[in-house]
Amino acid sequence: MKKENETDYNLTPSQAKTIAIMLACEKSDAKEYLQKYFAKDGGINEAIDLLVEFSRMAESVNKNTADALELFLITEKGYYPWEAEKLNLPSLMGACRGVTGALGVNQSKVCHGCACKLGSHANQSLVTQYDLTSSIEEREEPFLCHEEIGENGEVSKKCRGYAQHLKRKIDNKND
Repeated sequence: MKKENETDYNLTPSQAKTIAIMLACEKSDAKEYLQKYFAKDGGINEAIDLLVEFSRMAESVNKNTADALELFLITEKGYYPWEAEKLNLPSLMGACRGVTGALGVNQSKVCHGCACKLGSHANQSLVTQYDLTSSIEEREEPFLCHEEIGENGEVSKKCRGYAQHLKRKIDNKND
């Protein structure tokens, strides 16, 4: 069993340097760098090791960020711990689910913070993606737009991305 303060990754200095260089580069330059790196330094097995260690490190960073935000809310803003732990933060798992949430959605027709907008906060939130999927699949409660909030704080307009998912689902049933 993993201890609370135990890390779940074990990057070598070489792997850490490779990731740092990759993060500092433009996407095309990073791809070129990695192709050269893996061509000379171990191939597919090294690539797999790097991917696994990087993903574990990224999850550790996400957890530490959540912990820091909770601590800030408690110590600096007076939140109770059970309130602060309810933060709805992005995560790698949420971002992976968000790829499906954005699939088939016209990105130019959704709000900037939409759960169906690839890369948005809501798109990378696992909780929000579960809510979106549940609304699409079960259709008991509509998924509402959180950017268009009324004067009294009410949210009543259906999310445009959600509407596109429902339309596609209906169109697929009719085919």
